[in-house]
Amino acid sequence: MRKNEQGGSQQERITLPNCPACGENRRTKLSIPGHWVDYEILSGDWGLEKCRSCGLVFTNPRPSETLLMAFYSSGKYYPHQTDGQSSTAIRFLISRIEHYCGGTAGIRDKTLLDFGCGGGSLLKHAAERGWRTMGYDIAPTAIDACRSSGIDVTNDLNVLPKDFDVILCSHSLEHVTDFDRILPVFAGLIKRDTGRLFIAVPNAESLRARLSPPWMTKYAGANERYHAFPIHLSHFTRHSLIALLKRYGFEEITTETYGFGLDSYFRAADDEKPGEQEKAATQNEGSIPPQKCGALKQWIQQTFMSLGLGENLLGVFRLPGK
Repeated sequence: MRKNEQGGSQQERITLPNCPACGENRRTKLSIPGHWVDYEILSGDWGLEKCRSCGLVFTNPRPSETLLMAFYSSGKYYPHQTDGQSSTAIRFLISRIEHYCGGTAGIRDKTLLDFGCGGGSLLKHAAERGWRTMGYDIAPTAIDACRSSGIDVTNDLNVLPKDFDVILCSHSLEHVTDFDRILPVFAGLIKRDTGRLFIAVPNAESLRARLSPPWMTKYAGANERYHAFPIHLSHFTRHSLIALLKRYGFEEITTETYGFGLDSYFRAADDEKPGEQEKAATQNEGSIPPQKCGALKQWIQQTFMSLGLGENLLGVFRLPGK
């Protein structure tokens, strides 16, 4: 196979003619990030573009699905493991799920699907609180980790049951190669009206993202982890996330941000294993529980998040009844 200038074969390189979210062809080329996922199989002549219609920033040209699967199946990708410890971010996500599902009452009758569940840490924590849980992931290491912990998990979309009370897609949507294949699946699996879809993605408008132009990475050593280039195929703002979900019939209930994301701003890329760096925000950078904050610190945090500057963006959606 013929190699391109920066490695990778032409068969491994996909160039999209239109925006993958809205289908329009009004695009602007952007500078490629300076911080990449450091693994040889992902070397290639990739690019970054912004849709002038819906605002989505997306990797284009991008690795093919075959190349991405080779990466996720290589043993070099490290999903979160089920170690029995609940990170701050996991506790935060569970608290928001329960808040928007009517509190803790009746949890034992509710079902939760974690799409892109990794090693199942969140599922284990949710099950301990009474949720009936199921996971989906494509990475063999994730499937093995979940099954070794007794977690119900699959890599086959066709075997997932319907009528979930909650679908969580935490730091997975940015990896999806084809929205037309995945988002209609969510619509078919979730309960109408009462079901809740929670989407957590890196926030392209976070303070960390704003402070991470390519030149800052190159000359000052900033770690622009939110890009996780090139395996993050889409880079969402609040506007582009809401617009995407609306096209598949979902209504926004709320959006918020969480995670400061600045504590590891100058961390060397080598400090994180390939595959972990783009998910690290979900492991240890959630919101600080209010009871552990002083009044001033709590006010600073709430102000920071209300301005949409948190490292992660959380959207809550519902599918209206027919």
